[in-house]
Amino acid sequence: MPMPINTREEYEKVIAAGWYDPGKESLQQQFPCVLPFSQMYPLCCIDFRNFLNKTYQFSDDQFLRSGVIDEALRQSLDKLLGEKVCKTLTNQLQSNNLGQIVQIFFNFEHFKHACEELQVLLFDARSSKTAANPIVLEATAMFEDGQAAAEKRIFEFVKSKVDVLIDMAEYDWYVVLHFLHLTPMPARY
Repeated sequence: MPMPINTREEYEKVIAAGWYDPGKESLQQQFPCVLPFSQMYPLCCIDFRNFLNKTYQFSDDQFLRSGVIDEALRQSLDKLLGEKVCKTLTNQLQSNNLGQIVQIFFNFEHFKHACEELQVLLFDARSSKTAANPIVLEATAMFEDGQAAAEKRIFEFVKSKVDVLIDMAEYDWYVVLHFLHLTPMPARY
């Protein structure tokens, strides 16, 4: 479900943790409010930031920073984001609850943005400052694919509901209502 927020303090903590930019509305935000992502999004973002910070803190204390640590960190983040977060959300797309599917769509969008922000953090924290190649998390593409799958699932769900309505329109409702004893049989029958 979308994340409910009750106070400005709570709102600011979530915004800071989740790489979410509400734009100009932030200053006029009334409380309580609801953010477009579910609670798992900012909690995962906090864990990702902590993971980065603790890994680099450990590597500074124990080793000379090297590109090996940078690559291991990138691979670990990719695995966490792709296998744990993205696959979990993708598996939930089988739901028959349209609200849940739409929420997953928005979560994919925000996790994709988090991947982009993590790429910047990884690049900025990189041990080898001479390396010019950007850092790319493969999970970014996985979240894009997941978002496309969620969009497809939403359209399938809506189409199935429209098909049911169209099928129902083909019934002779006078006859149906008569057999349900809700209306008298019209004279034309």
